[in-house]
Amino acid sequence: MYAYMTSRVHNYNELIEYSKKCQKTKPIQVNIIEKICLENEELLLFLSDFKKDQKWLIPYIKQMNMIDSGKWQCIMITSTLLKFPIVIYSNMCLYPQYVGFLQ
Repeated sequence: MYAYMTSRVHNYNELIEYSKKCQKTKPIQVNIIEKICLENEELLLFLSDFKKDQKWLIPYIKQMNMIDSGKWQCIMITSTLLKFPIVIYSNMCLYPQYVGFLQ
C-alpha cells in the first residue's frame, strides 16, 4: 500500500488542501497495522490540531516506530465525518509526526 504523507499540515483543512496537489510527490510505502474509528468528540479534537498529544495513540506507539522492509507501520482513522481515511505515523510520539491518505 502507498500513501501520500506529510509533516507540514496541522489540521484536517490543511490536509484536504495538501490532497489536491500532492500527486507531484512520491508516495510512501505503508503497512496499516490497525484501523480506528474515534468517538466524534475525540475525532473533532484531533482534526482541529494534528500536533497536539493524542492519548488514544498510546497503544500503537511502539508498533509505529518500526519501518519494516521499507514500509512505515501506520494506523488509519476512519469515520463517516471524513472525506477520506487518514493515515498516521507517529514514530514514538504522542502526536502524529506524519499524516496522509492512501494513494
